[in-house]
Amino acid sequence: MVIMVVLGLVSTKGYNNALTANLYGPDKTLKGVALAAFALIGIPQAVLFSVPWAVASEVATEEGGGQGLTIGVLNIAIVVPQLLISVTAGPIDGAFDKGNTPAFGIGGAFALICAVPGGRLAPQDAWHVRHRRHGGRALI
Repeated sequence: MVIMVVLGLVSTKGYNNALTANLYGPDKTLKGVALAAFALIGIPQAVLFSVPWAVASEVATEEGGGQGLTIGVLNIAIVVPQLLISVTAGPIDGAFDKGNTPAFGIGGAFALICAVPGGRLAPQDAWHVRHRRHGGRALI
């Protein structure tokens, strides 16, 4: 995310309207390559988006709790930050007058800040515990 912010700042620094006056649109080959790349990226992204729901459902089942409540709490944990950014990103971007780069940078900073405690608080041998609990069967 930090790399994207830096690239955004670098690319807008030398922007001049005269450079794009004669452009008619992207090259069809470039468009096809970009579409293919994003289609390939979308496959693992879909898997990535489904993992938290699957893990929450599995944990709720193992602990004897309700899956609906667990999924609901996970949904709230995802939706509340989205609501906060949708309400605050516009005023933040307007205050700095740099497009959406400030809000994107703030999001990257918060992601980095949250990665540190997330990495330290996560169980270090969770795979081994789950593997032993299920009699040595591989869980995928």
